Amino acid sequence: QLTNAPGYDAETTISKQGKLVFTSMRDGDLDIYTMDGNGKHIRRLTNELGYDGGPFWSYDGKQIVYRAYHPQTEKEKSDYLSLLKQNLIRPTTLEIWVMNADGGDKRQVTRNGKANFAPYFFPDGKHIIFASNIDDPKGRNFDLYKIGVDGSGLERITFNDTFDGFPMFSPDGKKLVFASNRNAKTRGDTNIFIADWVELSKEGPSLKPTQTPVEVWCGADDGLTQGVRDALETAFASTPDFVLSSGKRTGTLLVTIPTHVRWKEIGERTQVFYIVEFTSADDKKLRTHKGSCWNDDFAKCANQIVARARIAARKVRAEQ
Repeated sequence: QLTNAPGYDAETTISKQGKLVFTSMRDGDLDIYTMDGNGKHIRRLTNELGYDGGPFWSYDGKQIVYRAYHPQTEKEKSDYLSLLKQNLIRPTTLEIWVMNADGGDKRQVTRNGKANFAPYFFPDGKHIIFASNIDDPKGRNFDLYKIGVDGSGLERITFNDTFDGFPMFSPDGKKLVFASNRNAKTRGDTNIFIADWVELSKEGPSLKPTQTPVEVWCGADDGLTQGVRDALETAFASTPDFVLSSGKRTGTLLVTIPTHVRWKEIGERTQVFYIVEFTSADDKKLRTHKGSCWNDDFAKCANQIVARARIAARKVRAEQ
């Protein structure tokens, strides 16, 4: 046990150098502190009224990224303090901040007024990955985003119709792990996913002559439709003919499941019927494909779709 202050000591992470950073209410507000690995030399880093939490170290231990809500109006301050007395906060608005390891040079990274949280440094220390509901008007769906520490270059990373959050990189930056509600057997199920991280240039992915960048879009969030979509992304990622991309760059093939799949129970199995549309980056319709598979073999659906995608990809390449 390293802390014995009454109340909240949590949200702790440790740097490669052995230093701890954590959130605490020991001084009456939710602020960020650091301490040595043995619990000594506790130092308060934030002093602004409001919630400062979820801190993570940069790989070199020189910076800390965190989420924060600082009430501005008298009503916001009153509401915040009232909830704080009940050991509660209302995390509907959180922005990403960065500061030096000693608490100096605080700078706000995001300014979108949404719920931005779970920030984590890229190994280069120049970029941050985080979760946000910025693209959902209802504020319910969270995806992953990349941004520079100076607030520039915001880029959406995941396009899942359910929750994606809590991203972290492997030390070499080649793997990304995150939590997600995708593939949920029941609503709200959360699982852990690992993905390869491949940096793309502004001009698009580095392609071999026969490769086509592809994006998978989905117009429904039920478990069966999401299952087909996730299997399809896996299939595209494992074939040498395609490279998963984002941003509708020129030369990209868009593969869309426009609506919920239909299904029919046959004995103890469920047969799934899907429709997929293939379009170019400039929204030119290339072809439509209908098919079916069993709910315990979404890979078959995916392989059927990839086979038709190869035909559509030839049309995309021919028009370049």
